[in-house]
This record gives sequence, C-alpha cells and structure tokens, in this order.
Amino acid sequence: MGRDPAPLVVRFGRLGDLVLTWPALRALAEREGPVDLVTSARYGGLMASLPWVREVWTVEGLGGSAGAREVLALARALRAAGPWRVIDLHGSLRSRLLCGALGGAGRRVHKASLPRRLRVGLRIGARRIRLDPKQPARSFPRRFLDAIGADAGADDVPRMPWPDSAPRPENPPALALLPGARRATKRWPAASYGALARGWQARHGGPARVFHGPGEEALAEAVIEAAGGAAERFVDLDLGAHLRGMAACRVAVGGDSGLLHLAAAAGASPLGLFGPTGAEMGYWPWRDAGRALTPDLPCHPCSLYGDDACPLEHHACLAELEPAQVLDQASALLGVGR
Repeated sequence: MGRDPAPLVVRFGRLGDLVLTWPALRALAEREGPVDLVTSARYGGLMASLPWVREVWTVEGLGGSAGAREVLALARALRAAGPWRVIDLHGSLRSRLLCGALGGAGRRVHKASLPRRLRVGLRIGARRIRLDPKQPARSFPRRFLDAIGADAGADDVPRMPWPDSAPRPENPPALALLPGARRATKRWPAASYGALARGWQARHGGPARVFHGPGEEALAEAVIEAAGGAAERFVDLDLGAHLRGMAACRVAVGGDSGLLHLAAAAGASPLGLFGPTGAEMGYWPWRDAGRALTPDLPCHPCSLYGDDACPLEHHACLAELEPAQVLDQASALLGVGR
C-alpha cells in the first residue's frame, strides 16, 4: 500500500525569496511534519539545514531549454519518490512546468504581479492607490502563509531556526554592512557605507562588519577602504556562517537584497535602503522589527527588481541619501528587538 501524499513545496529563486518562505515552511511543518522542498542548487545547503525541511531536491541551470530539461528530469525522480501534494510558492513558468509534470499544484502563491507592475509603470507608490493608506501592502511572507492555508493573523518574523547555537549580540554593538545587490541601482555608494562605519564607531564604539556574496569582494574592499579602519570584512561566504555572524550584530544596513532578509532572520534589526524598488510593494516583512528608508521622489519606484543603470541617469534615490541620516536611523534601532 502506497503512502499518503506528502507536502512538496516548490520555490526556486534567490536568497531573499527563500528566506521569506521560512514562516510558511515552519507553519506547514508544525501542522504536518517536516516537508520536502524543491529549490535552486545554490541554496540547497542552507535550506536543508532548516529543521522544518525533511529533504531538499535541487535543480541547476535554470535557463532556457536546459532549465526545462533539468525540471522535467527532476519531475521523473519526484514521481518515483511520490506521491506528493504539491504547493507552488513560486508561480513561475518553470515551477508551473514542474507542478504540471507532477499532476498539478494543489495550492499556489498569489503574487499580485499586475498591480505591482502597474505601480512601477505609473510611478506611483502603493499608499497612493489604496483606499486605506494605513493598510500596508500584503507582504510576501503573508502570501506564502496564505498559499499553505495557514491560519495566521499577522506576518511572522522569519527568525534564525537555531537559537541555542546562535551567538549573542556583542557589546559594544556591532553593525552589519550589506553593500551588495544583484542590480547596481540597488546599491548605496561604498563611500557612504564607509562614512556610516566611521560614524557608528565614533557614536557607539562598536565594530562594523561587511558581509557580501560571491563576486562582491572588490565592493567589500572599497567599503573597508572608505571606512578608514572602522570596518572589517566577514570572509566566510558560507550562508550558514553568515547567519551566525549576523546574529552577533545588533543592526544590519543594506539595500534591497537577500542578505538583508538573512540578517533579519539572524535577529539583527534591519535598516533597508530602498532606491528603485519599494518596501511598500510587499518585500518588507518585519514591520516593527526594522525600518525601511524609501525616497520621496516622483520617479520612485522605477523597477520591480532594480536595473544596471538609473533610467534617468541621476540615481538620486540612493546617491543623495546622507550617511548621517542613515546613522541616526540605525542608532534608533538599537532599542528595538532583542
């Protein structure tokens, strides 16, 4: 006799997307036991370390026809290991291809892609097109919880799942600097991060640590040089090591990036520096656990995911953001959270 269908969650994507699924994965595991997960190979190790995940199935090379072949090969392996009750937390063509090959998704995330694209296309913020300006946009952690059928009244902070082994925040307080982002327009200038590190050391006496991803070594070194001895590089690029290193920091400052989501999961109070993209579009899940600085400009937001260059060639959204302003906001977060 075959087993009952087990939950199989499908979520490809990048680091930040995956971290935002943690509340849903945890809620599903609490209800039904550890779940199986399909994700991108680059993040398989991190996701496999979660106590809510039983097994991780990964796919490499998600591009064009090669990606389709990879997905269909994975579907054959999954069918042999099934049966499954598939939950699609991605909603992309590739996730739909995989789910279709497995007999269809029982549930799928509602991404509200059209309203988000309209906000960008019309250059208006989410608050201006809602009837109730006090009602926040529906965050992606909330959408993921909806997709699994979780009965939760509010967004959950996706916290680090290993509290017993996590280092405690340092004293004097350490500051995490996250200068990287996939798209150039989401990056605050290295000189500004350096000035922030110097200001933090002068005001609070604590260290600033620069966390970065693969290929961002030169950017990290530029921040350290601009800091003039007030910042140091966190050299271990393993994401689990990043989690533990960030857990020793009280505040994390960065653009709209996966590492900012990871820092919040580690317990650092996040300060998001949003330029072309907007926290109000659903990518800011922490509410009172952190703050998002969003420019008051007629051209904001100009992109869903950021671009390689500012379409208006001035990048005022981040280039004109003063380190002194960011320092004041980061300092205010010292009294928030743990």
